[in-house]
Amino acid sequence: MPDAISQTHLDDDSLIANGLQGDQGAFNVLFSKYRRLLYSLALRVLHNHEEAEDAVQNSSLLAFCKLRSFKHEGAFRSWLIRILVNEAVSILRQRKNRLPKSSEPSASTEVREIVECLPSPGPDPEQALVNKQSALALAKNLSGLGAPQRSVLLLLRA
Repeated sequence: MPDAISQTHLDDDSLIANGLQGDQGAFNVLFSKYRRLLYSLALRVLHNHEEAEDAVQNSSLLAFCKLRSFKHEGAFRSWLIRILVNEAVSILRQRKNRLPKSSEPSASTEVREIVECLPSPGPDPEQALVNKQSALALAKNLSGLGAPQRSVLLLLRA
């Protein structure tokens, strides 16, 4: 078995060397050799087919661009997997940032959105107080509605 591992390492090194000398076919063989492994790892991390495909494509492209910096001290496979894992973690962070913190907006968020939609009161402090009271009353009325209805009303109000 150690012979198979060292043979794979030598094969990868020769494919990398040939690819860096302009052999496009060597690059194709090198990256297609690990595509299934990368996809299965990405799918295990991301639990989403499209995101796993994106992770494999992005990590393969990054590895291709950084191939000259690959130090042949370790296995190419390990280097490629590390790039994939970093890419998958990046996708998870992006996913986390895209998701709302909670499914229901807080009352303070609604009040802030409503106040921002109101016309500027100008220098009149009484008008500012009326606007704030109107916003609070509207937020109280909105709290009894479901999220889709609140969103529609807030959009209409804007």
